[in-house]
Amino acid sequence: MLWLWLACSGEVEKVVESEPTLLEASQEIIFASTEALGAHRLRSVYEQTEYHGEDLRTQSKQVLQLDWQDWDNWQVTQLIDGEVVTQVHLMNGKCLEQVAGKYIERSDGEPYRIQLRSMWNQWDDLMRHFEPTTTWLAKGQSIIEERKVEHYQADFAKPTKNNGGLIPKSLAAEVWVDEQTAVRLVGKVEASLIKGPYKKEVSLLVERSEIGQSSVGERLAEQWSTIQVIQE
Repeated sequence: MLWLWLACSGEVEKVVESEPTLLEASQEIIFASTEALGAHRLRSVYEQTEYHGEDLRTQSKQVLQLDWQDWDNWQVTQLIDGEVVTQVHLMNGKCLEQVAGKYIERSDGEPYRIQLRSMWNQWDDLMRHFEPTTTWLAKGQSIIEERKVEHYQADFAKPTKNNGGLIPKSLAAEVWVDEQTAVRLVGKVEASLIKGPYKKEVSLLVERSEIGQSSVGERLAEQWSTIQVIQE
């Protein structure tokens, strides 16, 4: 709790500013906080379906899977409709990238660390469309991965103003936030947006598992040992 003292007309007034909730802290999360989890696996599945009127136009499914031990030891794989579009593996700072089904050694891993940061947080990329008219209801505590978490559920109100873009139509979302680090361990979203006859339905599932377990590093080492490398 933060206490502020204001002097007005010779009187002293005590003003109380509330501490941010755990959910609010999770929305301001930085990578250092995620790193505080230690080794873990992140898996997210994003599905999107587009309609024009009643006609189905497109469907797609994106899967992101990350085994992360630290910034010098991780592997990320991104699939779109079952096909690998990105796969990068760092081990002891050495970087390999899969290109056309083969691994190529890269001399500098930093661009791939930057790329990973942009891929990491799909939750905020989706929820930014809905946050202006969404409040979150606390649903109590539970245990996930032997860690204490706070459970929140979205309470969505349809926007009353149209800024010319896609209009949020519906939202059902839940999130479980780690009490110690304010990192989202599990998040689920089902939502839709519209603009005239166009409608987009989306879903997102984000899960972190194997937190702090040696199995992550062991799997990274095993995968690394099987890679056939083509020199850059």
